[in-house]
Amino acid sequence: MTSDYLKHVRSLEHLRGLIERDYTSEARKATAGFVEDVGKMAEKIANDAEQMTARVKAEAK
Repeated sequence: MTSDYLKHVRSLEHLRGLIERDYTSEARKATAGFVEDVGKMAEKIANDAEQMTARVKAEAK
């Protein structure tokens, strides 16, 4: 699970590099990719939270 978050951090660094290199064309592509990455990561976090909640409820019973 930790490696997924590290991949996200690396994609943020990659986005910054793309924007610094060519702000106009690459920024649009990089921003679209970034938004997609953030959406995927948010979904992963939500799934992990649901699994953790289910595990805690099961252990509480």
